[in-house]
Amino acid sequence: MSIETYDATALLALPQIKPGSTEEAGLLSWSRPYLIGQIRAEGVDVNVVRGPQALHDECDYAHLVVRPEYSPDTPGVSIARLGSVSLDSYGVVRSITRAVSFEHTINTLNPSELRNMAKNKFKMANDILQPLHVYGRNVVHALPFEALQLDALKGDTVVAKPNNGRLSRGIEIGTKSTIQDTLRHIETPYIVEETLDFSLPLPSVKGINETEQARLDEANRTGVNKEIRMFFFGNDVWDVTGRIAKPGEADFRDDKWLYIDPETVPAVLLDKSREVVGRLKDVLGTDEFNIAIDWVYATSASEPEPSWRVMEVNAAEPQLVQLHQNDEIGKRQHDKLANQIVRIAVS
Repeated sequence: MSIETYDATALLALPQIKPGSTEEAGLLSWSRPYLIGQIRAEGVDVNVVRGPQALHDECDYAHLVVRPEYSPDTPGVSIARLGSVSLDSYGVVRSITRAVSFEHTINTLNPSELRNMAKNKFKMANDILQPLHVYGRNVVHALPFEALQLDALKGDTVVAKPNNGRLSRGIEIGTKSTIQDTLRHIETPYIVEETLDFSLPLPSVKGINETEQARLDEANRTGVNKEIRMFFFGNDVWDVTGRIAKPGEADFRDDKWLYIDPETVPAVLLDKSREVVGRLKDVLGTDEFNIAIDWVYATSASEPEPSWRVMEVNAAEPQLVQLHQNDEIGKRQHDKLANQIVRIAVS
């Protein structure tokens, strides 16, 4: 398809080039050749900028814009340099570097208000999740420190998280007195909440094949932490996968995907996920966003009966399954993201 025949153009704002890396590396990784190809196949062209300085909130232009071109016959990528391009040229800006806001109307994926809300763990828990009764544990804000009331949390052990943290960095788990002493010397905003036990077997969930089922059986038997990730691509389009932690590991920073049969996911998870999206839509005025809702089947001191609870809502760039990890599922998820980008760009 020639450039002249595209119905619209999308702008992907990607992270800056890392020291020691190359411009080509970022355009060839993270399944981007496939995603960009699928967007173009649906009639929307794709330009790319790198790093947070390429987009300025008060500027009408994107800078150092490039157009990557991929050929099925040759490996690699060729790069056409377009210089500075008016933001009015784009039907949607898909930024995974930071939240962006523009004074004039440009569709952004995700909306900055949503990204900022999801980044504020206390606000997301207090304003969105707890009113829906899907958070399943009590939480308090740790600043100012003098107002910290850990007695409001049941149980002897609590978990402290940076309120704006990511990738499980800075998380502390310990007794109330230990956490109290730790936070006394920290100026970063933290939240403190009851711990969850999410080592329980996942009810009804099955792997997509014998290999994945064996992994799930072993995880259920050994009691390692597990979660279900519900991906939302706008327009009531969903996808799902799971994650399994290593023995003794409390988080999922290594992204050990568990490929599950979508037909075996409890219907209540989709219903509750739709409730979360509905509440976000009430706040944002749109449900055209791309998020991942991480669910755990868990207990807590205040709610000892096992139930599905939201661990976290991801709204920066929810990590999809990559094609090199699982070609079928990776393509399915990236197709849904491509369709969403096209839908917004031509709207």
